[in-house]
Amino acid sequence: MNSPAVFRALAAVRAQRLFCCAPLLLALLCPAPARALTPEEERASFHLADPNLQIELVAAEPDIISPVAIAWDAAGRLFVAEMRDYPNASEGGRIKLLVDRDHDVPHQVLRDHELLHRRLAGEASQCVEQGLVDALGISEGDVLLPIVPMFHVNAWGLPFTGVMFGCGQVFPGPYLDGASVLDLIVRERVTLTAGVPTVWLSMLQELDKQPGAHDLSALRTIAIGGSAVPASMMAAYQQRHHIRVVHAWGMTELTPLGTVCNCPASLKDAGFEEQLRYRARQGKPLPFVETRAVADGREVPWDGQTMGELEVRGPWVARQYYNVDGPDQRFSDDGWFRTGDVVMIHPDGCVELTDRAKDLVKSGGEWISSVALENALMAHPAVAEAAVVAVPHPKWDERPLAVVVLRKDALATAEELRAFLAPQFARWWLPDAIEFADEIPRTSVGKFKKSLLREQFKDAYQNA
Repeated sequence: MNSPAVFRALAAVRAQRLFCCAPLLLALLCPAPARALTPEEERASFHLADPNLQIELVAAEPDIISPVAIAWDAAGRLFVAEMRDYPNASEGGRIKLLVDRDHDVPHQVLRDHELLHRRLAGEASQCVEQGLVDALGISEGDVLLPIVPMFHVNAWGLPFTGVMFGCGQVFPGPYLDGASVLDLIVRERVTLTAGVPTVWLSMLQELDKQPGAHDLSALRTIAIGGSAVPASMMAAYQQRHHIRVVHAWGMTELTPLGTVCNCPASLKDAGFEEQLRYRARQGKPLPFVETRAVADGREVPWDGQTMGELEVRGPWVARQYYNVDGPDQRFSDDGWFRTGDVVMIHPDGCVELTDRAKDLVKSGGEWISSVALENALMAHPAVAEAAVVAVPHPKWDERPLAVVVLRKDALATAEELRAFLAPQFARWWLPDAIEFADEIPRTSVGKFKKSLLREQFKDAYQNA
């Protein structure tokens, strides 16, 4: 079975239980035989930028494995094509890996042969690190369910970790609604699963409909990343359904995991609320990943208060994007990758995400965190989802606007929600407007697509 056939088999069924073993690993590493492309594959190979296709580029050194492009559309039809334009070693041996970073045009990370060797070592190290007790504690006895597509940060590395440790693996296919995910977890006795917050908000609603009706005794951990997790959701899972939620952060450029947040030994006997405040952070960096926060060109102190852009470096951190040969502002002069995430770093090295740089609201020269407002809104019992965006304002430059989805049969007014936020924030932080919607648009990886909301409400304050 060649590599395209392996992925074709995995994607062709609604849920595929996969017990990884040496023959499968060999199948994944075997070179794909040369052959003519089918018409479907031709279309896939020439439409890699098509926003209706979800795409993963799988590649390694030319003399080890033939690179393939894997794409499937909204109807679930899978296309597999060998990348015919793959540059060979005489042309630098460069490798393109697609990065879906919430952009309309995804980035492509460029890796040369030297970095590839470090990347392969990094993948192996990341697999081992995910098995650490202070990371995800993955072992041979686990059954993994990545609710993360391969084109999103390599499914957070979980399929590779599963192969290395010999875990059972379950793949959900296109069925990512709360009811389907819950059914799969129960039926396949999943022990560890991972995905973005919106997936788990949906499953939490299903669990709350029938408390205690689902056997989740096998499930020990839900790992959540992609965006900040509301502390209220972490508390709901633990207090109402006895499920532990672990916060993590990473990027494709990090190959992929950067930090994981588990309570340190010093908080073992602390109260639930104090533990929750700590666990709501993104966590400490894994071995060999260095972090710092920079503002106005200088590193900010690790005081848990001063915000700066998170920069990282390490042996397998990307150092260049595809088709960018000159200076790139996304990399510092001294070799750090600028993530675009705004954070605070606490004295123990624990990273706390406050926002994406592009999502911060700058009002009257002061910064407002959209993430903090969103998490606070989602703590209201009537709110299912909330997204906050910066909207142009004639006086204050920008002001926050909130888009809220209410729970089924729940009622709340904009005035009630503002009153709910008021004790938690300075008055000038509060959204000037709160709009209600049936749903919030999402990106291909399930995050809120704030670019559409900014466009939709760009004139909301023009007459203010």
